[in-house]
Amino acid sequence: MADQREDPPTGSYRRADWAAYREARVRSEAAGSSAPLVVDVRPHDDWLDGHLPGALHLPVHEVETAGGRVPPGELWVHCRSGYRAGIAARLLHLAGRDVVHVDDAWERVGELHIETTAAAA
Repeated sequence: MADQREDPPTGSYRRADWAAYREARVRSEAAGSSAPLVVDVRPHDDWLDGHLPGALHLPVHEVETAGGRVPPGELWVHCRSGYRAGIAARLLHLAGRDVVHVDDAWERVGELHIETTAAAA
């Protein structure tokens, strides 16, 4: 019997830095649309220390099994340095999602004055 699995998506996904995210956010606000959806794949303790408002916390080790709970639309995937985000972005891309891999250090968020929030205690 032939294998009935679908072929994974071909092509690549976009890579960007935090400055590009900030620009995308400003453009969406000017257009009156919602901000880009951010998927934060950092560990729980890092998430508690601070994250982007409205970001979805999905630790990288849960992406393959829980990726289905991610809302539709373009996903901006980030971690602390870009490594785990690259893994998660690839998994989400293979699942057919429109992905932007934020390949930049988390510290740049503060340098660029991008708003963050700490998790509720």
